[in-house]
Amino acid sequence: MKRKSIFWFFVIVFLAFLLFSYHLPSSYGFDNDFARDLIEIQKIVQGKITLLGPKSSFGGLYTGPFYYYLFVPVFFIFKHSLEAVLYFNALLFALAIGYFFSKTAKHFGLVKAMTASLCLLLLPLILTSSRSPGNAYTYLALLLAMLVYVFFERPKSWKQMIVLGFCGGIIINFHYGTFIVILTLGLFLFLTAKKKQQILGYFFGIFLSFLPLLFFEVKHHFVMLKNTFLKKSYLTFSSGNYAETKNAGFFSRIEGILTEIKKVILLHPLICILIAYLAVWKKRLKREKTFFFLAGLDLLIILLIFRFQFVSFYFYSFALFIFFASLMLLLKSKWWWILLTFLAVEIIFFPRSLYQNSSRNWKEFSAAADYLINNKILDKKNQFSVLQIRKDTALAPYGYEYGFFLREKGYLPNAEDSYRNSDQLLVINEQPVDLMKLENWEAKEFGLKNLAAPKIYRFNNLYIYKNNKVQ
Repeated sequence: MKRKSIFWFFVIVFLAFLLFSYHLPSSYGFDNDFARDLIEIQKIVQGKITLLGPKSSFGGLYTGPFYYYLFVPVFFIFKHSLEAVLYFNALLFALAIGYFFSKTAKHFGLVKAMTASLCLLLLPLILTSSRSPGNAYTYLALLLAMLVYVFFERPKSWKQMIVLGFCGGIIINFHYGTFIVILTLGLFLFLTAKKKQQILGYFFGIFLSFLPLLFFEVKHHFVMLKNTFLKKSYLTFSSGNYAETKNAGFFSRIEGILTEIKKVILLHPLICILIAYLAVWKKRLKREKTFFFLAGLDLLIILLIFRFQFVSFYFYSFALFIFFASLMLLLKSKWWWILLTFLAVEIIFFPRSLYQNSSRNWKEFSAAADYLINNKILDKKNQFSVLQIRKDTALAPYGYEYGFFLREKGYLPNAEDSYRNSDQLLVINEQPVDLMKLENWEAKEFGLKNLAAPKIYRFNNLYIYKNNKVQ
């Protein structure tokens, strides 16, 4: 039986990796945020060690650097290959699915474990995140592994609690949206532990994960905390990001959050909770029901707390927690066959669009960078900035996608806060644009008067405007 489980473990991991990586390079949408992160990973590989991760949207707080360092080895070994990073991210999710299978097979048998693993593997939340490396997605592989460990294992020593807490802290340092889930898992460990005092080890481990940020704060006179709380920059976050639901009522906003969760787990979370609880409501499953109750409590908390924010990936950790907890209760019941029905639904609604060629293929940005260099549009002697104008969003003007490949060739664009210091500004757009009508901060910082007489280049579908600062 053990040999058979090992065989199926490798089958599951192989199938998961195949599904997560199929047509991955060509279908991956290379976007501003991950290009920004790749530049930071690139700097680390080149010897510039950092204590900070990506900037969070909450005031002036940054996350920890663990996210960057996770990708550093593969980025270094495969000589700065973006494709290697994509495949590595897919492998992390495949291994997390394999770990889930190994534990469920041990407790529920091969058939149930295989069914549950396929349900997770085909979950839109997992499929999308496995093909989208980034601090808002990659942590889900680590969170899934942690959920499995916390549910099936019982840490018996201070050392285990500290290590587990440190792992939870790493997940928080990927994205602060996971904070509530990681604290809730600590509460579950406390409620189910024989030695209650050992929970202090869990929270000590979380504290250890924040030491890089603490060192940075001490060195820089607590600049992040001052900007966030004394200067109240956190108000920008709490002022709201409703998009089309900004003027909606209380219950409409709550339903909006539930709808976002439904999109990634294919089932309304309240229905998911109801079905799972009805399946075991007569059973005496104190530990399992406690785990499930806490997942439901987390859902209630985010419905109340995040009503003023409406960014879908903020809810991903909660979506995974709810789905995982429901899955565990169904596996404990006679209703486990419902998973077969859900599996059929996942197959019917399989997101085939994930495998279509991306309109933001990374090779196009690489080719554009080569064009700029080969045609001597850029000169290493001049300080320059890149301004990207996109019709689909105004939130990504810095052109990190081009900046990453330019840096690979030794051409270093100025930082996003240094447009004023640049001698040249490259404005890149897919359509002709009147530069004198630009209203964004970056163009104004460089100086609108410097945009009056640009040199214009065409490359593929791009319009490239080279602007020199008027002396």
